[in-house]
This record gives sequence, C-alpha cells and structure tokens, in this order.
Amino acid sequence: MIQNEIAKKYSQALFSLAEENDKFVEFQDELNLIKEAFTDHKEFRNVLFHPRIKIEEKKRIFHRIFGEEISQDIYNFVKLLIDKRRIFFIKAIIDQFNNLVNEKEKIIEIEVVSAIELEENMINRLKEKIEKEMNYEVILKNTVNPDILGGLVLKIGDKIIDGSIQNKLDTLSKKIEKIPVSKLGVE
Repeated sequence: MIQNEIAKKYSQALFSLAEENDKFVEFQDELNLIKEAFTDHKEFRNVLFHPRIKIEEKKRIFHRIFGEEISQDIYNFVKLLIDKRRIFFIKAIIDQFNNLVNEKEKIIEIEVVSAIELEENMINRLKEKIEKEMNYEVILKNTVNPDILGGLVLKIGDKIIDGSIQNKLDTLSKKIEKIPVSKLGVE
C-alpha cells in the first residue's frame, strides 16, 4: 500500500515537470532505460538498494552508469530518490509515470493471452477493433499460455476479460456441481 502512495506522489511530481517542459517522450525513454537496468542487472539493483552502502556512493555509481545517457532532470530525480531513500520504489514510480503519460496521450496497453501465438494480421484486427471501441491508441502484447486451451484473455490494467475455453469449462463445472443430485436423475 505504501509503495502505491509513494509511486503516485513521485510520479505525479515527475509528470508535472514533464508537462511544464513538454518532455513526456524524453522522460519515458530515459526512465524505461533505467527500469531496464534495474530489471536486467541484479548487481546494479542490489548496490542501489543495499542499506549499508552510503548514499554518496550510490549516487556516484548511478552517475558513472547513466550520467551521459540521461537528461539532468531525470538524473536529479533519481538522485532525489536515492537521497530520500525511495530508490526501492523506482520501478513502481516509473510504471505509474508511464500510466499517467499513457492516460494523457490516450494510449492503453493490453496483454492478450492466447493458447497459441497469434498471427500478425489477427493481432492487427483485434487492435483495430479495440481502438474503435475504446477511442484509444492500443498497444497489444501477445502472451502464450497453452493452459487456457483456446479463446482469449484480455488484461487491461487491473481488469481481466476472460474468454478462454478453460474459463468456460470451469464455469460449466461449477454450475453442474450446484445441481442437486435428484435433478440429474441419479438417486
């Protein structure tokens, strides 16, 4: 819960700065570069998260890695997170910032889970249909999960639309379990 509050507070401040300077794309690109480093490089993450490593050392390491790669605004923002001991929340802050920018730009990211890899033309048709319905630019990501057997599961933010065969079978099974034995003709 505290992570969400912190992420919201810091991402909103960064969003305001981006809005003032019209730097949404630049900030997103740089923040996603940083997020990728935290995700892909455990050693880097461990150093910046370690409570016994001094703040000045963390900032020096961060500068050595990103000093030339990012703008002064983002560099100062990350330094602030390190100073305030909020660097642990960087991924959540970046995700929240991306959500704010996407909302402003009317962009929505949707994960489409299917039993098999969807063909490009199917993804494009689905994307066009959703864009028409929602009046948003849609970014679709296809994930394969053979356990759903067939159909599609759409994950839109924290909402799930489950049109999978597995879900239909589970629902049918629950309905059958609720039918009294006497109605089934079995005594």
